[in-house]
Amino acid sequence: MKIDSPYFKSALEILKKSYLFGALREQELETILSLGRYLSCAKGETIENDEGTEYLNIVIEGEVKISHEIVEAAQREI
Repeated sequence: MKIDSPYFKSALEILKKSYLFGALREQELETILSLGRYLSCAKGETIENDEGTEYLNIVIEGEVKISHEIVEAAQREI
């Protein structure tokens, strides 16, 4: 997320108050946010991660359902 994003400051404040990130310095939290991107999703929307790619998703507001599906090689699009 870019530092000039309208969501940056509020996301920073939420991370400061969180159990997982609260002990980090503000500069470290800013670095974490700047490496990511802001994504807003509608209820019921599905987000798929690329195979072999690792993500850290930080949910700032709302709920998320996480599932994992293994797709056989024959079923994958080529």
